Amino acid sequence: MPTSARTLLEQFGGLTVGRSGAGVTCARGSVRIEPDAYGSGPESLAEHSKSAGRQLYPIGETHNRYMMATVDAHGGIYLLGDGGAEFAGPSIYHAFEAILQGRLPWTAGDARA
Repeated sequence: MPTSARTLLEQFGGLTVGRSGAGVTCARGSVRIEPDAYGSGPESLAEHSKSAGRQLYPIGETHNRYMMATVDAHGGIYLLGDGGAEFAGPSIYHAFEAILQGRLPWTAGDARA
């Protein structure tokens, strides 16, 4: 597990926040930071890592277990579901904002100063 994943879990492990509802560009959702929360097998994670072009590590789930939340070695957050890997933000802070407001997929224009 890379430092980015370990640090994120130390800071936010056990956190559950948000609720489902209408969002800006998609449904807003909840976030639960707990690596085993989603329950998908390692083969699914390996497939999504390959499609994203980077190794992804599970950190939790979003949208009431609809998607697995993952982090890459640089701290980027990806959501994995039936449609593949979706970039949620370059950091957990950007991803929280995008998920909780319903602004996915994340784009550089979504960054807040």
